[in-house]
Amino acid sequence: MKRVCDYKYGLILAILMMIFSGCGPRHYYMLSSAPTYLNYSASLPTIGVEKVLIPEYMQNGKVAIQRSDNEIVYLEDSNWAGDLSALLTQETISVLQKSFKHPDVYAYPWDFSKQPEIKIKIMINRFIAKGGFVYIDANYTIKNLRSKKSYSRLFRERISAAEDPASIVAGMSSAYGKLTATLSQELHRRYQKR
Repeated sequence: MKRVCDYKYGLILAILMMIFSGCGPRHYYMLSSAPTYLNYSASLPTIGVEKVLIPEYMQNGKVAIQRSDNEIVYLEDSNWAGDLSALLTQETISVLQKSFKHPDVYAYPWDFSKQPEIKIKIMINRFIAKGGFVYIDANYTIKNLRSKKSYSRLFRERISAAEDPASIVAGMSSAYGKLTATLSQELHRRYQKR
C-alpha cells in the first residue's frame, strides 16, 4: 500500500513540476523577408542602421495579437526566437546589403574609427495582427551625417493573414519586407546619381 501511495505522490509531483516549469510544446518564430531582393546599382556610402524601435507590447518575447480596440493578448506557446528589435535590425541590414550588393551596412553605433555617412532609424508604432490582417505603422529617417540633411517618411501597410501563429508571423514578415523594400527604394532614389 505504501508503494502505491509513494508512486501516486511521485506521479502527481512530476505532473505538477511539468506544469509549473512550463514544459510543453513551445514554438519559436522569427521574421524574414521574401528571399528575392531588389537589385539596385546605386553606389552607397557606409550605412549605419540603428536598433529598430518597437512598441512595448512586443518587447516581452511573445507573439501578440490585438483582440479588440483596447485589448492585446499573447499567443500561448508562441515566442520570438530572440530579441525582436535586434532581429528586425539584422533583417534590415541583410536586405540593404543584398539589394545593393553593398557589404558596408552595419548596426549603429559601432566601435570602428570610421563613422557612417548615412544613418537609418526605424521606429515601429504599431505591428500587430487583428481581425484577419497584420498592421504595421512605422516611420523611418535617413540622415546624411556629412551634410546633416535628413529625410523622414511614414509607412503603413495591411497584409491579410489567417489567425494561427505561423500565418500571423508570415504576414508580419511580408509587412516588414514591404517596409524594407520601400526604404531600399528611397535610398536608391536619393543616391542613384552619385
